[in-house]
Amino acid sequence: MNLKLTLALTAALVSTALVAQENILDMRENYNIGQTVTVTGVVTSDDNLGSVRYLQDATAGIALYPGQDWSAWEATPQIGDSLSVTGEITEYNGLLEVGPNLTDVTFFGQGTVPTPLEITPSQMGEDLEGQLVRINGVTFPLAGTFITGNNTYDFSSAGESGVIYVRTSNSLVGQELTGCEVDMLGIVSQFSFDGFGGYQLLPRGPVDLIPVSALCYTSPVSQTNLATTSFTLSWTTDLACDGSVEYGLTEDLGLTASAITGNTPSHVVNLEGLEPGTIYYARAVSTLEDGSYAVSTTRPYATVSESSGEIHVYFNGP
Repeated sequence: MNLKLTLALTAALVSTALVAQENILDMRENYNIGQTVTVTGVVTSDDNLGSVRYLQDATAGIALYPGQDWSAWEATPQIGDSLSVTGEITEYNGLLEVGPNLTDVTFFGQGTVPTPLEITPSQMGEDLEGQLVRINGVTFPLAGTFITGNNTYDFSSAGESGVIYVRTSNSLVGQELTGCEVDMLGIVSQFSFDGFGGYQLLPRGPVDLIPVSALCYTSPVSQTNLATTSFTLSWTTDLACDGSVEYGLTEDLGLTASAITGNTPSHVVNLEGLEPGTIYYARAVSTLEDGSYAVSTTRPYATVSESSGEIHVYFNGP
């Protein structure tokens, strides 16, 4: 075999090796928008996220977009289905997808849904896009408000913040945003016009919000009766319990005030003896008779300033 033929065959083999993707991570890292690929894995989402399905293997996850629906194929993929999809790589507002130009969808029966990866909000990023994750100790600042479709909601966990996105098709729509501290599951997704940032978590219905406490907040903590040296914080819980507020000049808090009435689902705490025009950090604490308790997110609140608010303008010179 002459040298030219040997080199030609070698080049062909190398080219074939580069094109033959090994897994979803390989597809994400080594293939470009517009190329046709085949991805295989287990489905981790359902109609709660619209027609999009997320597919995951042992290495990574990817969004599958069939267009309006899956009617052109054998069935609509459900959580736990093992399947292979061939289609064109596209990107929608930063989210890497396969579709809507799909040429093959093959079902292999039931697979094993991946165990959610435990992360913190700040870890949501490109390396986890498309994967099923779990964030523990989540609270929602707008607890008690009714969830509407195609909307985002902030959450906090471990001193970090993040965002969930709820589609109109999600069974969370119409429910109250939970006041419970929850362990939250969902798919890491992205929505960004410039392709940077915009990472958000997609819970797949109420089942993905797992309460970690028997006690839930059913309203946000509201500030009223603002004065120079005092203000009132109030909130409600789903069960009768004792309420108190931990507060201080820093997020370390350090001071405590008790509610006017105990063993009730409606809690009112007056904070008095404060400094005028000062920011205080505070959180509500609700405690059941057995000692179990739930706390709200620590937030800043301010007293009224003694300043008149008038601005006097003085000019020097002629």
